Amino acid sequence: MSEHQTIVQNNKENTPIINSPPDADRVHDGFNVLQYIDLIIRRWWIVLGFAALFLIFAYYYTLMMPDMYTYTFSIVYQDKVKENIVEGMRVSSSNSFDNSFWFNVIKSRNIARLVSDIMDTHPNPDTMLRAMKLEQKRETKNIYFITLTSPDNLAFQDFPIALVTALNRYERSELVASADSLVLILSNLQIANEAQLSTINSEIKNYMMQNSIQGVDELAKRIQQVDIYNNELTNSIIELESIRSSKAALQNKIGDDNSELSALTTNIDPLKKSLQNLQMELAEAQTKYTELHPKVLSLKRNIKTIIGLIGNKISTEDSSFQGSINSMDQGLINQLISLHVKEIEFETRISSWEKTISGMNNEILNLQSDNEGLQTLLRKRALLEQSNNDIQKSKLTTVVKTGEFARHFHILDMPGFPSLPSNQRTNMYLFIGMMVGLGTGFVFSLIYELFTNRIYSTGSLESIGRCPIMCSIPVLQSQLKSVLYDKEKRKEFLLPYTILKVKVKVSYTENNCNFIALVSPAKQEGKTTTCISLALELANDGYKVLLLDSDLWSPALSRFFALQHHPGLSDYLNDTSINISSITYPTDMENLSIIPAGNELDNIGNLLRPKNIKELQDKIRGLYDWVITDTPALLLVPDSYEFISFAPTIFMLVRISQTTYVDFKEMIVHLRMARIHLSGIIINSMKTSVLSRYYQPEYTFRYDYYKKNYKTKLFSKRKQS
Repeated sequence: MSEHQTIVQNNKENTPIINSPPDADRVHDGFNVLQYIDLIIRRWWIVLGFAALFLIFAYYYTLMMPDMYTYTFSIVYQDKVKENIVEGMRVSSSNSFDNSFWFNVIKSRNIARLVSDIMDTHPNPDTMLRAMKLEQKRETKNIYFITLTSPDNLAFQDFPIALVTALNRYERSELVASADSLVLILSNLQIANEAQLSTINSEIKNYMMQNSIQGVDELAKRIQQVDIYNNELTNSIIELESIRSSKAALQNKIGDDNSELSALTTNIDPLKKSLQNLQMELAEAQTKYTELHPKVLSLKRNIKTIIGLIGNKISTEDSSFQGSINSMDQGLINQLISLHVKEIEFETRISSWEKTISGMNNEILNLQSDNEGLQTLLRKRALLEQSNNDIQKSKLTTVVKTGEFARHFHILDMPGFPSLPSNQRTNMYLFIGMMVGLGTGFVFSLIYELFTNRIYSTGSLESIGRCPIMCSIPVLQSQLKSVLYDKEKRKEFLLPYTILKVKVKVSYTENNCNFIALVSPAKQEGKTTTCISLALELANDGYKVLLLDSDLWSPALSRFFALQHHPGLSDYLNDTSINISSITYPTDMENLSIIPAGNELDNIGNLLRPKNIKELQDKIRGLYDWVITDTPALLLVPDSYEFISFAPTIFMLVRISQTTYVDFKEMIVHLRMARIHLSGIIINSMKTSVLSRYYQPEYTFRYDYYKKNYKTKLFSKRKQS
């Protein structure tokens, strides 16, 4: 193993180990909302500059625009006309006003052309449409609010009247066209209905002929006649029972042993049968013909003749039996003969009616089954006839209402023409210009931030460096050199470095490492100020502190103490026989000494030999409690890696808004390639703002709190003294 590797290995064993965050392998370089806000705060001058620039452009743009005059008026639609709507074979009426339809009509180019033709000035239709703004409120659907904007306050003086006239003309033409179309549709429907009506009439006629139906009321008449016959049959049966009772009573009086009387009644049976046949034929004829029909009258005469013959027959037979019944009461016999004739008449009548009623009932049953199809056809014919009547009424109504057309659009309130131009758009253009300027400024700020790629927050530094952040130093209000010899001001200046001093002490207690090297990727990142401030803080606590300026190329630490031309580190590395005390210089600060960079030599790179550096480190660590080394910018002076590779504790300084992510990551890569362990990160120039609690870690030194507390104690001390 070489000398350099052995020293590096020993360095690693003595290096303080500070646990990296658990998400060290995760790197977060993205933006979030708070970073966008902080971006605007940091680059406020860019954002406000673009906002002012665009605001000026918007203002001059409004000055270049012509003065505009704005006036408003409203029109109303008074709906009095109904339009007919054909639904199937029925026609109904509804309101003709459609607010959305007329809203689009008013804004249409056709209306604009009509208005242009009506107005005397004949303005351009496109110009009118651009100058007009149409609005409609929900609670007033038939009222339209119109706003006109024009550079000439008299250009559209006749516009309201012309617009109303054009809308009424348009409605007139639309109504006439709609009426003509409706009449044509109704006429076609009427022709179709008449054709269907003719077809149904033919079907009804054929149906009645096929089923021997004389008329549509045939069934009702038959049923009514059967009811009449049933009533007559019932009355005849009752009358027959009465006659038979009377006859039975007379027979009891006369006596049943009179055989002559029995023979008398049996001789008239042929006439009785003829009478029964005639009465049945009469009942059947009455179902087909009226009472005055010749056949009905003839049958009635024949029945009357038969009845007369029966009476004569009985009288003749009675005279032949006159001798045998002298002892009988002639009056009772005559009554019995009369009752017997009536009995025959009613028996034959009842028999004929029963037969006729039975036949008619069969016919009624047949008619009832056939009547359902007939009634269906009749209902269809009634519907078609009603539809034709409705269509004819609708045609007449449409023509009448079209002829009685009245103007429905009216001006609700006449506009007042302004005498002064309106500048309402000026504020709008200024607002738009300002918003566009703010947005453009933000975009340019974002592009600038992305282009420079500088560090503005501590969010991803721990994960990239795989080491903790030791502390965050705020932006200091004064220079260290100006307060170095004023004890009170120096104490106030060193307050932000208190947290760094505490953590350095903790690191020494755990690892017994008192050699600290401060590094940075580039120059002007605050290494020298941090080294001196940390050394002063430790010296104030009673520790013997040595400042070592290892920046042999640009010795800022030596210049700070005015030792840039004194023997120092370079001289020792060139000749290790030099005594350390000869290159160590005390300062005006108690417990604080310094080894300057030394004289400028030509072979600086050759001086950084590992053996010499290790010997120097061992010597000075035994003489002082703390050794703090200021180093050059590592990315600018790669030779300095040889010197810091032997430092047990290495802190990297990152200056907010100056150090870039590229430099930070590149330095981390170089340190890992050189197997140099980074102990922690110090954030310098952290700006305090409303977002600082988010950007700074929890262990950040609250400079504002301690500063206020320190001033309070200082004021109380002075007051007591």
